[in-house]
Amino acid sequence: MSLEREIRRFKFREIKRRLTRKYPGATTAFNKSGGFYVQSDTGRNLIGQKYPDLAFSRDVYTAWKALDTIVHWDNIEKRNNRGFRADVENNTVHSVPKGVTREPYEYHVQNTNLIDEEN
Repeated sequence: MSLEREIRRFKFREIKRRLTRKYPGATTAFNKSGGFYVQSDTGRNLIGQKYPDLAFSRDVYTAWKALDTIVHWDNIEKRNNRGFRADVENNTVHSVPKGVTREPYEYHVQNTNLIDEEN
């Protein structure tokens, strides 16, 4: 067996182990019109409608690899949205008396009274 095949088999085992922990009962299924996909224990395609181009794959390895990639993308998206939400909540205050802080729209108002120190 070639080294490349052995590495691919090892990566497949790692991906499958990681995803079966996240989705207990996940198995590989085949659709005649689409190809291979990873289904949940209820028989639903785990990739879903968010990424229709990656829903079906030409082989088993690619199906599990696509699901692993999508789980990674979802984690990044969740992390970025959570951080963005925290920034907005920390930078805009609505319950403080007027004059103490700035309103959200005031950050984008251009100040025309700026003094150009070079001239």
